[in-house]
Amino acid sequence: MRFWKELILVAVLFAFLSLPIGAGAADDPLLEDCLRSIKDLFTTYEVGVLRDFISDGDRVSFSLPGIVPREGFFSREQLHFIFKDIFRKYTTLSFDFSEEKFVTAGGSPIYLFARWVFQEKGSLRTSRGTLFFSFQKEGGRWWLTILKLSI
Repeated sequence: MRFWKELILVAVLFAFLSLPIGAGAADDPLLEDCLRSIKDLFTTYEVGVLRDFISDGDRVSFSLPGIVPREGFFSREQLHFIFKDIFRKYTTLSFDFSEEKFVTAGGSPIYLFARWVFQEKGSLRTSRGTLFFSFQKEGGRWWLTILKLSI
């Protein structure tokens, strides 16, 4: 009997920890604004939108292997110049957040994935990758804490 209780407890805990974002955070217009700004960054190349989702004074864990030679923690100002360089070299063909958006039990941080299809300018070779994002809610706003690419 104890085994079944523990099994049920683990199953309920697992289900709770993998709640879809629709269980609360998707209804957050501030998060939706943040996601729109990120999509704008990758589709319109407007690096000024970084201020919408990267807090001034904070550092973001950033890794785009094969595109940016360094990885580490970067400020909003550093990422401004990194993204300007990226968009001088690459064109986005498509960028879409995954339909499956998962949130931790407390609602923050939120982990999201996006599919990014891009092409080096002057080349016919197309690359595809999955971007991983993590956001933390502070002061009533959502801020990016991690951005990593897996190709």
